[in-house]
Formats: sequence, C-alpha cells, structure tokens
Amino acid sequence: MRNEKRTHDRERCYSKVWFKKEKIVGYIRDISKDGFKIDLMGKLIIEIGSKTQILVIPVEELKMKPFDSEIEVRWKKEGDPFHTAGMRIINENKKRIGENYEKIYNYYRKPSK
Repeated sequence: MRNEKRTHDRERCYSKVWFKKEKIVGYIRDISKDGFKIDLMGKLIIEIGSKTQILVIPVEELKMKPFDSEIEVRWKKEGDPFHTAGMRIINENKKRIGENYEKIYNYYRKPSK
C-alpha cells in the first residue's frame, strides 16, 4: 500500500508549462496549495530535489498572461508516452506568483458541498 504524503487536496487541472532551461513542454494535470503534477512530453533531465524555472501558460478562459515560477522537483516517474513529475513551488517565490497561482487553483477547485 502506498504511503500518502500529501498535505493538501489536489484538484484536476490543465495548463501548459514550458521548462525554460530544459526546453521541455509539459501539462499541469492536478494542482494543490503547495504544487502540482505535470505530464511531460520528454524525459525530465533534472534530479529530484533540484530547482528550475518554468513558464506557466494558463487556459484561455482564465484571461491571464503566462507567468514565470521557480519550482523544485519532488518526484518523477518515467512512462509511455508521458513522463510525470511532482513539483513544489519554492516558498520565497510564492508571494511573487501567489496571485496568479491562486487564480488557477481557485478556478479548478471543486465547490464546497
């Protein structure tokens, strides 16, 4: 049985992501308060625990401009056709991108029952 380490609920999500240095395209598949899971169109060549810069390209309905974020790779899994990775937003970066990230998170958040 898998040991669940999540501290926040995840919501299904869709936004495009560009890994700037690595030149890889990905798609955010779910989102939480701390980070997100990304499906990648290529192998993520950075190691777990490493930090990198991404460009988040929100869905058109949000009427948001793309924004930069620094993230940390928490886990990764190779598969076919996608590779998947879990990302955490770097704490010192949360204030700068918080408004944009919150808007995406709230858009996908399930309404309370």
